[in-house]
Amino acid sequence: MKSDDEIKLWFPVNARTIYLRLKNDSYKVHVDNGVVERDGYRFNLYGSVQGKRSFGGDNYKLGLEVAKNEWSTNFRAGYKPSELGVTVYNKSSYARNGWNFGFLNAFQLTGAKNWVQSALQVAYKDASGNDYFVRANAGKKYEVVNPNNYLKNLTFDYIYNYTPSTRLGVEV
Repeated sequence: MKSDDEIKLWFPVNARTIYLRLKNDSYKVHVDNGVVERDGYRFNLYGSVQGKRSFGGDNYKLGLEVAKNEWSTNFRAGYKPSELGVTVYNKSSYARNGWNFGFLNAFQLTGAKNWVQSALQVAYKDASGNDYFVRANAGKKYEVVNPNNYLKNLTFDYIYNYTPSTRLGVEV
């Protein structure tokens, strides 16, 4: 049997947040610039560094989320020196009347694998606050994506809103 210890700390600094996570063998420092509104758009700039506590295998990320009304998109670039890899990532979603449609794609700009992650999601929240999700993956993190896999790799979730502070979920 293996046990893991984990410490998570959040530090609010003006409108920004610094998040620190320490585990037995790894760490993560995430800086969130906070939401800035301009001309009806909401912008959020963030960055992080994570890796092994022995300071090897670091991974650096910088991202920008842009949202307006029911639409949101997130662009992120990551750099992992140990693999000499640069990855760009996009996650976009559109929500309306309880429905949410989203997709994400990640492309490795260096290395043998190019399209390394892809997923589609449809979600619905009913009037009682229960959530229903269907996700289709054509390639999970750092696999080579095969579009034929969208219908072969489906995940279904139901999350029951028992009370405002208690939710129960099932994933198939």
